[in-house]
Amino acid sequence: MFPTTGQFPLKLPKAIIFVELLLIAPLCLVMEEYIVYGITSLAYTIQMKPLTYTTAELREDLLSSVHAVLLAPLLEELCFRQMAISPFHRRGTQIVVCLVMTILFGLLHVRNFPGAFISALFYGLIFIWSRNIWYSVALHAGVNLTATLLAVYCWLQLGDMQMAKTPVIILPDLKVCIASLFLAIAGVFPLKKKR
Repeated sequence: MFPTTGQFPLKLPKAIIFVELLLIAPLCLVMEEYIVYGITSLAYTIQMKPLTYTTAELREDLLSSVHAVLLAPLLEELCFRQMAISPFHRRGTQIVVCLVMTILFGLLHVRNFPGAFISALFYGLIFIWSRNIWYSVALHAGVNLTATLLAVYCWLQLGDMQMAKTPVIILPDLKVCIASLFLAIAGVFPLKKKR
């Protein structure tokens, strides 16, 4: 029933892989938000409002980001991906389990079900493809770190971001989209160069 040690090892990948995944994470978050916005807007009109942060709200977000960046990705990836998917040897079964766990992950993130669903599906597929939980942990932590940095970006009033409350959708401005694209290219370039 339990996986063999070689099936899904807990071995840490090289540091460069973590850096590459952290560079790709902002684009993952931007794409997730625009996909959720696109799909949700097909069902009903979404009321977007400018996103602003007070100092108190930023302080609260920064305190919770310690958990969101350091602890939550590790615990959630171990529970929803490693422990759930790794006991199964067949790729098809792993994907079915990934879909079930994706729904559960989305339900756990009630107000942000669509975004959490898309992210969890991506993290699960990365885990199945890489056969290493640390890839999805690094990407998850990077996405959460990006969300925290976007809160600081809004508080400093460096750009114009839009937000909807239900479901939670935060649409970054063009500067953030372009920056995330360049970061992703910088993250993918070393991967491509190695092959």
